[in-house]
Amino acid sequence: MEEKFRATLAGFGSSLGNAAYKHNEMGLLYSLRNARNLEDFYRVLNDVQFRLELTVPEALLQLERGERIAGVPWERVKTLLSIYAMNAYLRRNTSPTERTQPTEQQEE
Repeated sequence: MEEKFRATLAGFGSSLGNAAYKHNEMGLLYSLRNARNLEDFYRVLNDVQFRLELTVPEALLQLERGERIAGVPWERVKTLLSIYAMNAYLRRNTSPTERTQPTEQQEE
């Protein structure tokens, strides 16, 4: 995967997670994760546009032969986008003190 495309996924995923938190739309993140085929994936992206008023990056809309997006299997794109979005959502969902407290492993 090209670094530029990975950065696009990271940026859009972060925006998606933050907007989902702001609009209380965690269901969209579940829908993204649960997309079973390319049609479902694009349907979720379309829902994101209407419900969160986000612009979907053009790079995610350029479908290539073999159900690939930017040379990458769509399932990998979906998975990475889900991870980036959920990370952003969870960061917003935790209090600042929870983010700065060490975990048990860090204390040892």
